[in-house]
Amino acid sequence: MKRSEKRHYSIGSWVIKPGREEEFKSAWNDFAMWTADSKIGASEGVLVQDTDDPRLFYCFWPFESEEAIRRWRSDIMFRQHMMRMRAYCDSCRPSIVRLVGRV
Repeated sequence: MKRSEKRHYSIGSWVIKPGREEEFKSAWNDFAMWTADSKIGASEGVLVQDTDDPRLFYCFWPFESEEAIRRWRSDIMFRQHMMRMRAYCDSCRPSIVRLVGRV
């Protein structure tokens, strides 16, 4: 791996309340725009929707370090965006993971 390569990821799995998927996507987009504008160290964020269960979403953000993810998550605006998105959710599970292999 190259030294400058992103090695840590913030990953979330979201189960959205029935019929609230579009509202969640809009709230996530606002969150993504804030993250990009904040210059906090995240590169492109990705939101994907399960094709078999359209209420299930995953999002992931590559970061250079676990510390950068923790700084991002400690920002008051991060918490405000999370509260807005969680209003549309039955469940949410955030994780911090590290890259251990690539093909």
